[in-house]
Amino acid sequence: MERFSAIRILLVEDSADDIEIMRRALGRCNVPTQMDVARDGQEALDYLFGREEYVAATVLPPDFILVDINLPRLNGIETLERIRACQDVAIATIPVIMLTASSRQADVIRAYRMGSNAYVSKPTDYEEFVDVISDLAEFWLTIAKLPRAA
Repeated sequence: MERFSAIRILLVEDSADDIEIMRRALGRCNVPTQMDVARDGQEALDYLFGREEYVAATVLPPDFILVDINLPRLNGIETLERIRACQDVAIATIPVIMLTASSRQADVIRAYRMGSNAYVSKPTDYEEFVDVISDLAEFWLTIAKLPRAA
């Protein structure tokens, strides 16, 4: 039996339109996915650490996290920094991909310095967006099938 029946994704995004686009894009992928959504960085941390409304929930850690930079309460860079600072290695090592409209060089540099695994500027064209998300999902599925060191 394979380790993954679906790729678990945590999308940290405050735009309802972008969330819907992501749902549709994932629906067009050839890779089975399950997406949970946090509307801001603080909610993402609550989800990951089992706090607030997630205290009683049985939440499996996501296989990777897609984070927008411009978020309310706690922005994407601060969220990334807190994930990487976590003492629980299972949380601290989750791949984090910044998926944002910002292409400012300062944001790109800061994201990588804080431990981002990738930085993807949101394409403005829907078909290009679907291609980017499909590539990410297929890449993760390939990585997930690789043998892990004991």
